[in-house]
Amino acid sequence: MPSPESSVSPATGRAAEVLAPLRRLLQEVSGMEASKIDPAASFLELGFDSLLLVQVAQAVESRFGVKVSIIQLLEDTSSASALAAHLARSLPADQPIGAVPPSASPASPAAAACSLSSGPGRAQSPTVALPASAVPPRVALSPGAAAVPGA
Repeated sequence: MPSPESSVSPATGRAAEVLAPLRRLLQEVSGMEASKIDPAASFLELGFDSLLLVQVAQAVESRFGVKVSIIQLLEDTSSASALAAHLARSLPADQPIGAVPPSASPASPAAAACSLSSGPGRAQSPTVALPASAVPPRVALSPGAAAVPGA
């Protein structure tokens, strides 16, 4: 009779490894304590709305380097355990859990500065810090002046 350890596939074992950092990510995005996130409960049962699921998808790609769509989070990977299993199958076997592969790194300094933040008990919109060169200078308008800089 095989032991319980031998009946666990490598993907299942990897899913268990992914689950803890995934629950911490869900805590960061939602403000819900990681210990209160039931891995078997659907995201909708946990109170995650579509905006929060968009933030989860962005955070998963940023943290794990795996793209997931909001549709996947509502259907195929609609719980923490299902999402962990999907991530375990999608991550290269030699990639450490939570390490983003170079191909998934942000392409620009503005993208690198994009972060998801959450306040106590609630998620906030993503914030993006733009470099000063990307922000147009302020233009003071006087009565009768053109509204276009340089005009």
